[in-house]
Amino acid sequence: MNRKLKIDLLSLIASLVFMVVAYFIKDKIIEIIFWSLAFIIGGRSKAVEGVKKTIEEKSLNVEFLMILSALAAFFIGNYQEGAILIFIFALSGVLEEYTLNKSSVALESLMKLVPETAVKIENDKELIVNINELNIDDIVLVKVGQQVPADGIIIKGLTIIDESMITGEYIPVEKEVNSPVLSGTINQTSAIYVKITSSAQDSAMQKIIDFIQKAQKEQTKTEIGIQKFEKYYVYIVLIASLLMMIVPSIFDIWDFNTSFYKGIVLLVVASPCALVASVSPVMLSTMSRATKEGVLIKGANAIQNLSNVKTVFFDKTGTITIGYPDVISIDLYIDNKDQILEYIYNIEKHSNHPLAIAIVNHLDDEISNKNMAIETTEQKGRGMESVINNEKYFIGKTNIDDIRINKRQEKGYTTSEITINDVLVGVISFSDKIRENVNSTIKEIKNSNIETIMLTGDNLFNAESIAKKVGIDRVVANCLPEDKVKEIYQAKTNVIVAMIGDGINDGPSLTVADVGIAMGSGSDIALETAEIVLMHNNIEKIPKTIKLSKKAKRIYTQNIIFSITIIIFLIFMNVLGLIKLPLGVLFHEGSTILVILNGLRMLID
Repeated sequence: MNRKLKIDLLSLIASLVFMVVAYFIKDKIIEIIFWSLAFIIGGRSKAVEGVKKTIEEKSLNVEFLMILSALAAFFIGNYQEGAILIFIFALSGVLEEYTLNKSSVALESLMKLVPETAVKIENDKELIVNINELNIDDIVLVKVGQQVPADGIIIKGLTIIDESMITGEYIPVEKEVNSPVLSGTINQTSAIYVKITSSAQDSAMQKIIDFIQKAQKEQTKTEIGIQKFEKYYVYIVLIASLLMMIVPSIFDIWDFNTSFYKGIVLLVVASPCALVASVSPVMLSTMSRATKEGVLIKGANAIQNLSNVKTVFFDKTGTITIGYPDVISIDLYIDNKDQILEYIYNIEKHSNHPLAIAIVNHLDDEISNKNMAIETTEQKGRGMESVINNEKYFIGKTNIDDIRINKRQEKGYTTSEITINDVLVGVISFSDKIRENVNSTIKEIKNSNIETIMLTGDNLFNAESIAKKVGIDRVVANCLPEDKVKEIYQAKTNVIVAMIGDGINDGPSLTVADVGIAMGSGSDIALETAEIVLMHNNIEKIPKTIKLSKKAKRIYTQNIIFSITIIIFLIFMNVLGLIKLPLGVLFHEGSTILVILNGLRMLID
């Protein structure tokens, strides 16, 4: 929490305390002092903000109008009205500041993933340099466990790279000479020499950061529309109040005291107190309700946009699927299957590859002899090899063209082949396990006339296989982060869109989308950039949250219409001379209380 937000929050609390004390004090002078303190302390931040904005923009604003309205109430002796008016407006300011403060956390988390230094090779010497000092065609050494400092191609070495933070895919990728590597990805097995092909400022990871920064600065159409309305509203109210104070007395319609009084009443009753309170309590109640159901909503804008969503984009790995491989079957085409499974288990337990770990977990309950004294060799990027009883066993990726392998791959499975002396004796099939309730979730979303699209770094064949199983409308495969962003930007030109993801690579997409939704087990970047977090990975909560947002929209729309109607009614009654300030205050504050209570319905309905 930044310093300004802390001060504003403390001021708001102090203002509330002074109002409570003033309400119970009987001595008139002391009561006025406490109402004044509540007014000054509560309105300080908004008054300063209003003055600064007026000077910078050379235009009056709602902050100015609210302060002026409250001062007018004080001027004619309605201290309570003025203090409450300021308190409600200050509360909305604190909530807005809190939302802006949270948005900066995402970039701070992302910056930690960008390596600060690189090992540059110059004149056959290793030099530690800042990544910003790297130039195109420089040669860098990337050791095991280190991050690639900038985008480039391998000129020497063979290794396996973890690209999950960029592509979202859990299986590391084999890289050899002339293979491209991306900044921020992690070298897992052997040192490599990389020739830089782009500067650090143009790297894949920096693009992710740039996407998030750009999206956070963008304003929604609603925000722009509200800002325009605010400017016109301020001038209309001020001009109308001044005209009412002066014009009727000039033409002897009312005397000056009556005209001035009606002008003050107009300034007070036309202040948008109920209008300001029309949305905030609804949104706060909706967020509280959602939190109880395991859904964290970070801001009112997310609720508003979610109620209008027409397209939902899904990441695949970690969102539609669990995010790690699961053994579907181990098919052996040889006798003594139990012995072969025992060999497979003891060979694979020597590897940290995700597929090997999946095999070991799958066989753990079936194998009795888990401690065979065998030696294994890992063929980088391919699999594990061992010689047992003078026979060569291999488990991993081969170049064997066999219908039994092809059939499994055609179903969208990843495969590992089992060979003895280079002869195929079995196939292990893997699939990224689909989350529970995904099918019913997709069906419920589609029943609300919302299009569903999968964006994934996986290949088209596997992606379409998963999409078909869960009922998703369309697939866009082989996506890098910027490809996902382009798809979302294109869709945003026509409809409001939501994006659901979990990985670092989803950060830009979650930020660019009108509504970003992250899985609770996702990366820090996904959790921070998303506006909605499914805290227990309960994807089935998405359609329920959409319905909740639609209900919130109905309620705050009711509030807005009601509050505007009351303002118009009070203005009309004031012109006819049928309302005095105390009654105007009663209607004005009563309407505010009613819209707040209507908003609190979200907690119980």
